Amino acid sequence: MSRVSSHRGEARSAYRKLQALRDRAGEMEPRQRREIELTLADISTRLGDAKSARQHLERALAAADADAYTLLTYADFLLDQREYGQVAVLFDRYSEYADLLLRTALAAKATNSAHAGQLAQRLRDQYAAHQRRGDFAPSRDYARFLLDIEGKASAALDAALFNWQTQREPADALIVLRAAIAAGRPAAAEPVAAFIRQHGLEDVRLARLLTRIAQERRS
Repeated sequence: MSRVSSHRGEARSAYRKLQALRDRAGEMEPRQRREIELTLADISTRLGDAKSARQHLERALAAADADAYTLLTYADFLLDQREYGQVAVLFDRYSEYADLLLRTALAAKATNSAHAGQLAQRLRDQYAAHQRRGDFAPSRDYARFLLDIEGKASAALDAALFNWQTQREPADALIVLRAAIAAGRPAAAEPVAAFIRQHGLEDVRLARLLTRIAQERRS
């Protein structure tokens, strides 16, 4: 309920209520505690409170054994904070999680690492293997790969819009807006902009991108 209401214009209220419930709950099942901390981290991130988001993510990691969603969420946070070395450390520790490869490749490219080319090629091979098996569908991670690794903004936007048809989390909106700006196709982001307006979705990152898109559409 907190997650849903936080996506519908009640982020601060949802955060306060969930935090209060957590503090009154006492002992709870580890995975439940992890989910609570992840929800609080998500709300904090969208409200622009990186300090609180970090605290909640660290508590989520400590609450239960690592899982893919928690690790990817933490890696994305580290990328946003430009803590690229920590992304590489995370990948070294949890290399069995294939989706961490994209985050590590993004960190390597950002730092001009000698391994950047090799990591990018591993991603190309990974996606090609999925396409050969016939089980491939464009995802937000694939759109990020096209935009931030391959520099193919239009293809990234097409992939992000395909993904948006079924996946409508803030992270899915982010890649659509980023790709629309990079591709010089701001009007293509209108379905996402309309969704944000309709639901009152609060996210400082989305707000900045929407401002840029509005400026480009006026120019």
